[in-house]
Amino acid sequence: MLIFLTFVLTSEFYNQLNSLLNEDIQKTFKDFKDKQIMYFADYFPETEYGQYHIHSYFYKLEHYNRIINNFPGEIFKYVYKTSLFDKRPFEQEFFLQITQSFSLLEILIVVNQKRKNNKQYRKFKNENQDLSIIKYPDRKELHLVMAQKDYLEQFLIDTETCLSNNVYLRTTY
Repeated sequence: MLIFLTFVLTSEFYNQLNSLLNEDIQKTFKDFKDKQIMYFADYFPETEYGQYHIHSYFYKLEHYNRIINNFPGEIFKYVYKTSLFDKRPFEQEFFLQITQSFSLLEILIVVNQKRKNNKQYRKFKNENQDLSIIKYPDRKELHLVMAQKDYLEQFLIDTETCLSNNVYLRTTY
């Protein structure tokens, strides 16, 4: 008999030296069969802030908030709204991964004040081909909240990203 446990746990923590990291989470769920758990954690020592996400693969998420750079990139069939947050820059490869993971994404929120590292010439890691233009045909809303101007340029200039017509754009920086 198969039993599927479905759950989502997202947490933030401040000023904790013993932060919960991926290795700790992995040990907690070591007895789960067939790797039914997805997890990732991040800690920012300069601000003493950390966050982690833990959820089962079978959970039908509609919103996925505060995705960070070390997001492992799984397929989410039901998510239509997500927010991206990190204190390290998002590069083109990361946005490509988000597009592949969330095919029904309608609302994207980007919170990141760090300049992109590799603006001029981007390559896939360990491959020798240029990154393709990222297409968001179903995007209805794009929120760039406290976002560095690199992200505004990325979404408004067709050399990196192609948005559909009639996209609601909200930006603050």
